Amino acid sequence: MGIRKNIALQALTQVTSRGLGFLFFLIAARLLGAEDFGLFSFALGVGALLAVLMDFGMDTLLVKWSARGQAEVVVASFHGRTTLSIGVCLLFIAFVLAFIQSNQLLLCLVAIYFALLINIQTHTACFRGIEKMHLESWVMILQKAAALLFVLLALRLANRPVSAALSLVLSASLGLAAARLAVQRHKLQPLLASYGSESCRNLRIHLALILRESLPLLLVVVGWNIYFRIDIVMLKAYVTNEQIGYYSAAYKIMEGIGIFPSILLAALFPALSRRSIQAPAEARRLFVKALTLLAPAALLLCGTFYALADFFLVIIYGREYAPAVPLFRILIWAILAIFPGYLVTQSLIAYDKNIHYSVITLLAAALNIALNLLLIPRFGACGAAWATVATEVFVSILCLTVMANIFFAKARWR
Repeated sequence: MGIRKNIALQALTQVTSRGLGFLFFLIAARLLGAEDFGLFSFALGVGALLAVLMDFGMDTLLVKWSARGQAEVVVASFHGRTTLSIGVCLLFIAFVLAFIQSNQLLLCLVAIYFALLINIQTHTACFRGIEKMHLESWVMILQKAAALLFVLLALRLANRPVSAALSLVLSASLGLAAARLAVQRHKLQPLLASYGSESCRNLRIHLALILRESLPLLLVVVGWNIYFRIDIVMLKAYVTNEQIGYYSAAYKIMEGIGIFPSILLAALFPALSRRSIQAPAEARRLFVKALTLLAPAALLLCGTFYALADFFLVIIYGREYAPAVPLFRILIWAILAIFPGYLVTQSLIAYDKNIHYSVITLLAAALNIALNLLLIPRFGACGAAWATVATEVFVSILCLTVMANIFFAKARWR
């Protein structure tokens, strides 16, 4: 399947699924109100940090291993990641029931949701690697559409954060069932082999390779989730749930704008990964073309959304969320770093620079925590927003520097 067709399918998948996902949070924000939406967002932030251990840094590696035809490694990774996600989920539920007195059901449902989501992502990563983008589209769109339908029904019956969390669990269960059905119907290898007992033996054989490549990316996932999610968790100690709701509403829009580079990179990554080994000059040209597309797009979108922030947020969320406008006008500046950041971070993985990426991400996580500790007590949610912008700029500059050194070294060697 050609790159252009992959980009078209990824555009369909990302636009539709993220659009449905944004509608889910829009409906939750409107029906729950700022205070309960803040509590729901806090629970999701805790769940996202928990998902770090479930993910174990293997999502992008599964794409790479599938694209390179390393079937036994894919089978072993599939089994290991599934077992890990279930185990972490059960341990967290036991911890919540034993030590947490409030919002137990909400936290447990969020943990189950992320365990199911990780297993869906395991399937879709392999679909992407073997360039079965239409299957990824089917699974992701079905899951998001189901979440939207379930949240409408659940919040009409019981307008509580637990109802929104239950809708996520039900939709993720449906999405995982659809992914497994697609594998069995199309007899996709190596995924079909992953369902058998042979996957346990493959895990033992390839464990050293999996750990060697995934541990640096686990550090990346840890750092990434800290500097993307820790702000909401830290805000809980200093501001009200209502303020967290305003921040989350603004953040969701900024996060949604990231759909544009993610479409391009999801389609380009398998080709970039192969050509980084087989045709370095072509890989370099792909990188430059993508960068020249992403940079002006970021500038255009940033200026447009900044100018229309008042109108945009009130139309989407309602007048109750008007206090989110100043937060959004800060967060939108992160787009200038996020767009090229998608390209340079994924390129580091394609060029097997996992350790470089992990070091940069951990440094970014440390910077983000320090900035949040410094700024949130003084400026509240605005401080968290500026910490996010500064961290994104930091990551993009360091990753771009590493990629420039890679290209310069290869050109000099030639």
